[in-house]
Amino acid sequence: MTRDHIILEFKTFLIDIIGADETLLTVDRDLLESNILDSYGILSMTVFMEEKFGITIIPEEMTLENYRSLANLTDLVLPKLADKEA
Repeated sequence: MTRDHIILEFKTFLIDIIGADETLLTVDRDLLESNILDSYGILSMTVFMEEKFGITIIPEEMTLENYRSLANLTDLVLPKLADKEA
């Protein structure tokens, strides 16, 4: 799965489930400062990542920094997918 595909999956989730404004969803936008993700959104995003990508997010990875942007979320998922496919 490519980086662009993962970002697209995140955008689709944020628009369809969280109700985010598509025009605000740039790769580096701060999702927390923009109030796109709150504590409920972080939990929902975690469940989404685990179900959509078949990965496990451990509690230590549930940091604000990892959920701050689409780029950071993608950086969290990519190595897990690579490990899964290896």
